[in-house]
Amino acid sequence: MVDIAAENKYISYVMDRIYTDEVKTDSYKVKKGDSLWNLAKQELNKDGKKASNQEISNYMLLIAKMNGMDSYEKMNDLKYDQTIFLPDTDKTSAREYLELTKTSVAKKSLEELLALIGTDESVNVEQSYLGAYSRYDNYNVYNRKDYGNGYKTDKHPLLSFTLDKEEGSLTSVVFDNTTQDLDRYAYDYKMNADGKIIMKNDYTDQKSVGQLSEAELKVLKDKLGGLLQDNGFSVSI
Repeated sequence: MVDIAAENKYISYVMDRIYTDEVKTDSYKVKKGDSLWNLAKQELNKDGKKASNQEISNYMLLIAKMNGMDSYEKMNDLKYDQTIFLPDTDKTSAREYLELTKTSVAKKSLEELLALIGTDESVNVEQSYLGAYSRYDNYNVYNRKDYGNGYKTDKHPLLSFTLDKEEGSLTSVVFDNTTQDLDRYAYDYKMNADGKIIMKNDYTDQKSVGQLSEAELKVLKDKLGGLLQDNGFSVSI
């Protein structure tokens, strides 16, 4: 007998670690007798290839993630003639996304910004005033940028982060996608205190597009703490 609760716990764990930022899809009409496992096996074994059971399992979960099937019940409730989306194994190296530890575009963007902070001497920090009675401090990180059209600025935004003054802890970081402009007027991503990265438009839904490990979160805090010290702020994270 299947332990549904255990299955859903595992599915939730894996779903949070599958990133679909750049995976392209093809639509598919469900046929009689189809299952996610069989569809995954069929897709991966095109052109005479032979996928391992682990690859099939991972790809099956990728299909589920891209179709909002985030539970055992939903994954086993395919309906005849239902339209679902299958990750295209022939485009954008979809097989790479079978690695559940793959770094998401959001996470890569944060890594690139932190690397820039460590190498660009023009990086500077300003504190935002949140009110005399606020327990939080907000800091904006900028660098110098020449846009190539005659416009130059010392306040090109890189990221912003918020600290809890009472607990001396990092509560959130907001930043942009470094590969494309998702939102011209605001930051694209928000990282919560637990290292989970979510899309700006999904703040209420809290869908993860990246997850920092404890070690990665410590590196981030050390980097931002050092940045504050270098810019004359007597605070620690």
